[in-house]
Amino acid sequence: MKSSPDSATPREQNSTVQWAVHPTTISPTNASWNNLDTNVRIDGETTLQQSGDVRKIQFNHIGHVNQLRRIIISSKNGGKAKRCVFSFSTILGAMRTSKEQSQAKSGKYCY
Repeated sequence: MKSSPDSATPREQNSTVQWAVHPTTISPTNASWNNLDTNVRIDGETTLQQSGDVRKIQFNHIGHVNQLRRIIISSKNGGKAKRCVFSFSTILGAMRTSKEQSQAKSGKYCY
């Protein structure tokens, strides 16, 4: 059975959004990074914990996270289209997705 927690870590590096999944025992600097499309950015409505240029969400050994967090990706080319992923949106730890809504709720458009 796996005992150490894992982290899902997105960042923006040289104007490109990247992501990595790695054990928390490994520094994000040493993680294996994957690039997303160069036309997207991490939106300001993102609520993941941030340390330096990386944001992260930690999962325990059975895949649970301890707080509701969201990452929102939007286009660098303008427009209002946003895509959102929420972690730990239910007691079972389910993820859910959303997109830009026409009305803000508590100042946020992804909910």
